[in-house]
Amino acid sequence: MSARCPKWIVRFPSYVPGGRGRGSVQFVLVDSAHSVLAIVLAVLCAASAIGDFLKFPSVMRAAETVGCPPSLCTVLGLIKVAASVGLIVGLDGNVVGTAAAAGLSIYFVLAVGAHVRVRDRLSGTVPALVMLAISGATLATYS
Repeated sequence: MSARCPKWIVRFPSYVPGGRGRGSVQFVLVDSAHSVLAIVLAVLCAASAIGDFLKFPSVMRAAETVGCPPSLCTVLGLIKVAASVGLIVGLDGNVVGTAAAAGLSIYFVLAVGAHVRVRDRLSGTVPALVMLAISGATLATYS
């Protein structure tokens, strides 16, 4: 039985059962990019969820601009927290992380669409666009 470690850890195969080569370091850049993107996205979503739960004035203004009722902000925060947990659990590339990244990509496509629908100014739309770009990049790094 071989020990399994997350892809983002630099592995020393001579110390991992089933590893190849003595003393060689296996480091895959794509795995590192995936891990960094997933962690950054998870932290950003968790921070955004806090704003949803505490009903920060800036969050409430943005919700009002796109026609989102304040009662829905808690639900949106729960979605972001669940996705953050899924991204962290899925750091080793399992289906949970893929589902979380795909769900967030869909979420932010809809968020950008809501801003575009009401012709929100660019400064209101950019945060959703940035999160869409990060979630799309994270999804693309899952293999």
